Amino acid sequence: AGDARDEPLRKDARKRRGELDARIICFMLVCRQRYNTIPKNTKLSNSMRKNIVIFGFPSTGKSTLIQSVIARAPNAAGFFTREVRSWRRRVGFEMVSSDRETGVIAHVNFPHQARTGRFGIRPDVIERVIAVQFDPTDLLYIDEIGEIQLSSPGFADVVTQFLNSDNTCVVTLSAVYKCPLIENVKTRSDVILVELNRTNRHSCGAYVSSLIGKIAKARGYASDRSRWTILDNSAHLRSKHDDRLLVRSGSAWSCSCDFY
Repeated sequence: AGDARDEPLRKDARKRRGELDARIICFMLVCRQRYNTIPKNTKLSNSMRKNIVIFGFPSTGKSTLIQSVIARAPNAAGFFTREVRSWRRRVGFEMVSSDRETGVIAHVNFPHQARTGRFGIRPDVIERVIAVQFDPTDLLYIDEIGEIQLSSPGFADVVTQFLNSDNTCVVTLSAVYKCPLIENVKTRSDVILVELNRTNRHSCGAYVSSLIGKIAKARGYASDRSRWTILDNSAHLRSKHDDRLLVRSGSAWSCSCDFY
C-alpha cells in the first residue's frame, strides 16, 4: 500500500528530472537567455558551456570544494594548491598534482627574487607540478589561478590548454587578485561562472557535481544525431524523458518548456 501511495510522487520526480535535463540541453546548445533557476550568482553567456569557474574570497572554501568535486569524479586530472602551516600560522603554499607530483611553491623562508608579499616563490617547482598528463575522459581541475601560480611562465599556457581541450574543466579563482588572464577566463563563452561564499559553500560541491553530470548528458545528446530533427529556424530534441521544440527568432532561441 505504501508503494502505491508513493508512485505519484515518483512519477512527479521523474517528470521533473526530465524537464531539468531538457532545460540543461537547451541552454547549453542554443539558448541565450539567463538560466534563472540556478544560484543567482551563476552567469551564463551564449554558447555551449563545458567549463566551470568558481570564484570567491580567501577562506571561503574553494580548495575544499574542488577536492570534494574531484572525489566524486571517476577520472580526474589537474592540480590544487594548499596552505603550509606552522604553529597555526600560514608560512607557505604547496601544489599537488594528479600525477602525484608535489612541491612547496612559496614559503616565507624562500630567499628567491620572485616574491609575492612575504612569500618567496619557486616558479621551477610550479612548472614541474603542472606538467599533468590527461585523457579525453578526465575531468580537469585547476586550483587556483592566482598571483603565486602565475609567476610561472608556463602556468598561463596550461590554463589555456585545459580550458580549450574537449574535456570539462573546473577552475577556482580568487576574488581578490585581478589580471588580464583571470578576466579573460571569467568572460569566456564556454564558462559557467559560480560565486562561492560563506552562505552557499556547504551546498556548492553537490551543485557543481550536478552541473558536471548535466554537461556530460548534454554532450551525449548533442552528439546523437538520431535525437534531433533540424529545420531552418527550429530544432526538435527527443530526450530520454520528453520532447522539446526549439525555435529561432532572429538571433535568439526559445524553448517549448516552461523554463524560458
